[in-house]
Amino acid sequence: MGNRAVLRWYLTAAELDGKPVSQHGCSVVEHDGKRITRMWTYYPDVAQVFPAVLQLE
Repeated sequence: MGNRAVLRWYLTAAELDGKPVSQHGCSVVEHDGKRITRMWTYYPDVAQVFPAVLQLE
């Protein structure tokens, strides 16, 4: 789509604090034809992947 690409992904990882990590999401990558200029990722449950996020509240 022009200068954007969308990546759909599925993540599984070893247990974290007694809970296994299993999640899907997507990443959007913007580029100028040679280099990545911006990238962002969507997580349905970001606190499962990055538990420190819960401490920001």
